[in-house]
Amino acid sequence: MLRPTLYLQEGRLSDALASYEENLVNYPNSSIARSALYAKFVNALYRQRDLSAAQSQCDNLANNYSGTFEARLAELEIGNARGTSAVSVGVFPVLESALVGSDKPSKYSLSENFPNPFNPSTQLQFEIPEDSEVSLAIYDILGRKVADLVNGRHEAGTYSVTWNSSGASSGVYLARFIAWDAVGALKHSSTRKLVLTK
Repeated sequence: MLRPTLYLQEGRLSDALASYEENLVNYPNSSIARSALYAKFVNALYRQRDLSAAQSQCDNLANNYSGTFEARLAELEIGNARGTSAVSVGVFPVLESALVGSDKPSKYSLSENFPNPFNPSTQLQFEIPEDSEVSLAIYDILGRKVADLVNGRHEAGTYSVTWNSSGASSGVYLARFIAWDAVGALKHSSTRKLVLTK
């Protein structure tokens, strides 16, 4: 089960992908297989930037694990990458976030936004303990992406980014923070609830 992660840490992407395939065969209809499919999706979409391969993995998740977190997240991400979400924000935009602390954090984390509730803007802070590909996006309660705050490679450190919600309606939103290492291995995923009051 842990072999793909070890391969990725060693930079052996082809071995990791082969190991994901083994997990799919050896652990069918399990959380291990579901994680392997999602890892293959992440690799195709974010490392290889291959929308066709990513769509294939997304379809596999939807067909075999419909309604799961991984399947739903893959559907949202592929929709946004193709620009077919309710609010298109571009395929792979790279936006700025401010480095507020260069000391190497001990773990990946997304802090609670401040203020919360807020109007019209709120600040989010995230930490990454190593150089990583980072995505921080805002979704509405229906799962539609409404803002792409961060999407790109960042050095280890603590970062702060502000979401200005001008144009958004009052309600509950979700901030989703995801980080990958240099070879596309998922390192962290977390979500925070934001409350916009106007």
